[in-house]
Parts: sequence; C-alpha cells; structure tokens
Amino acid sequence: MEKLIPWPRIVFFDGICILCNRSVDFLIKNDKKGRLKFASLQSEAADYLLSSDHIRPEFPETIIYYDNGRIYEKSTAVLKIFKELRQPFRAISLLLIIPRPIRDWLYDIVAKNRYRWFGKLKHCRPAYQRQQYICDDNKRKSSGLEKE
Repeated sequence: MEKLIPWPRIVFFDGICILCNRSVDFLIKNDKKGRLKFASLQSEAADYLLSSDHIRPEFPETIIYYDNGRIYEKSTAVLKIFKELRQPFRAISLLLIIPRPIRDWLYDIVAKNRYRWFGKLKHCRPAYQRQQYICDDNKRKSSGLEKE
C-alpha cells in the first residue's frame, strides 16, 4: 500500500506538554488561512505518517514540521511554522539567519525543562477538539491516509 499524506503542512507536537498545547492554540488562532494541521507525537497519525522517515530519535523532545514533503525539527521547525502565520508573527522566521547550532542549543534548553517550567497533562487532549487536528482512527483507508 502506498502512503498518502493529504495535508501539505503538519505540525507534530508533544501532546502532553502544556507549553506545546498552548503553542498549538496560538498557532491555530494566528493561522488565519488554515494552512496548518496538527497531530500529537503520541498519536496513531504520527506513528503512521512519520514511521517511514525514521526521524523520531528524540521523541517527544522535538517538534516536527512536515512541509510539502520536507521534514524540519527543533528550532528550524518552529521558525518555518512562523512563516505560515500572519504578520507580525511571520517576521519571527527571520531568526533563521542565526546559525542552527545556536538556535537548537536554546531550543534544547526549553525542551528539556518544559514539563518543569510549564507542567504536563495526564492525557493528550482529544483531536476532535479542534478542526485542524488530524483524527486518530484505526480506519486509515477511510480517513484518506492509505491508498490501495
């Protein structure tokens, strides 16, 4: 079976991280064109969509951004996501000029301390709470994720 990804831009995030969930709320609010879709890294959708890419060595320490077939992680993912938002938030993506090792060093500090600083949910919030979430279901064929 061929794997299809029917959405051009997907943000994969830590579904039990309060900082991450608040960030998703911010992104949804400021993505006026509805370009972004979201899936928790703990979801079946993430397991399925990211499985062949072998890009989850630090799961769930790393945000992953799928953009039209390209995969971005850590600070690059965050800044590429900001490019999809309206101004003035889009301007934050200009920070891509900072060398990646420096950006990722700062990202790693926040990622390693996010539960301590912001807290942790007991469960991922249900995907159906937001229209822009990719549904988790076991019927991948009916959801458009597989083609026979």
